Amino acid sequence: MPEPILDDWVVIGRLGRARGLRGELLGRANHPADSYRWVKRVVLRLPGGSLAGAGQWYEVESIRDYKDGLVYKFREIGSRTDAEAVEHAELLVRESDRPALGNGEFYLSDLLGCSVETQATGELVGVVSSWQEFGAQAVLEVKPASGDLIWIPLVREICVEIDTAARRIAIDPPDGLLDLNKEASEA
Repeated sequence: MPEPILDDWVVIGRLGRARGLRGELLGRANHPADSYRWVKRVVLRLPGGSLAGAGQWYEVESIRDYKDGLVYKFREIGSRTDAEAVEHAELLVRESDRPALGNGEFYLSDLLGCSVETQATGELVGVVSSWQEFGAQAVLEVKPASGDLIWIPLVREICVEIDTAARRIAIDPPDGLLDLNKEASEA
């Protein structure tokens, strides 16, 4: 099966480790399991960038809440060995298949490529290249024109304006936030 062209694809979650013996996987997402009832099938992108199963669809059997994350079960993954083969994969769906969001809501994947600038001066900080989830709150990875990545917590107190249509995020960073990685790399 040829790999799908990923122009119209977005990440809706990330798998973690295999759980149990029946092919379940722990994972992360930005919303509770009920928010993903619309997801019927996904493509899995492995950490190295290749697609699991040569880009085949994985049918969602269930997505349920578990502790601070989710448990995913796919029809094509029936054993722990199968699950271990796709650990840490990203879940991809077609952008056009996602349900519409309410005013002021956004998908994390919509932030990729957005410019980040300070609200006070309009100075360009960099461009969102990825995000990480280290607990309760996502952290944006922002790539400046030169230098190390800057990590910016995705909280309203810092990311004060998010305009996905304009591909722009205005931030009000607390003192020292933009210098944290610079100091760590100089140490």
